[in-house]
Amino acid sequence: LEPGAREGIGEGLRIMDLESGRVTTLLDGYDNFPTWSPRGDLIAFSRVVDDDYEIFTIKPDGTGLKRLTNVKGNDGHMQWSPDGEHLVFASNRMGFKDESPYLDAPQPQGEIFVMKYDRAGTQRWFVRAGSDRTDHAYTIVSDGKGNLYLSGACSGPARFGPHAIPHRGSNDIFLAKLTEKAPAAKKE
Repeated sequence: LEPGAREGIGEGLRIMDLESGRVTTLLDGYDNFPTWSPRGDLIAFSRVVDDDYEIFTIKPDGTGLKRLTNVKGNDGHMQWSPDGEHLVFASNRMGFKDESPYLDAPQPQGEIFVMKYDRAGTQRWFVRAGSDRTDHAYTIVSDGKGNLYLSGACSGPARFGPHAIPHRGSNDIFLAKLTEKAPAAKKE
């Protein structure tokens, strides 16, 4: 976009106190898809950096800004696991397709990825999940024992590390159990 093309369309990440009506501006960049962690300690969002969307987190007080992804391509549409330890997101880093963790918001994204960061912001693991075609992540759940369960659908053979689910129809449903010890888990 040309300089100033986004002016006046609500740039920045803001928090509104619904009791007082006070608005606190955390950031002034072009940020979108914010989502609170279930613990309330972080907000994940995507931001344009060098013409790509990257995933960041920030604390609700505006401190601790951390970039989580740094790869050519757009990363976004993230969701937290219920324990706030994992993020699932869609990316077009492998090419453009219709895909999103949100059923009602198809975007030109590529594959589904899951990442885990500790509370200090250090990446513990990262995994690509799904097919080379249209994928959707529906739920992400953690059992508190280090296991992560991802459900979704894909329109091609799905790969989870060295394991594959063969393609049987237009949208094959998958349930995947991911752990830090699984061969698919690696640092990005």
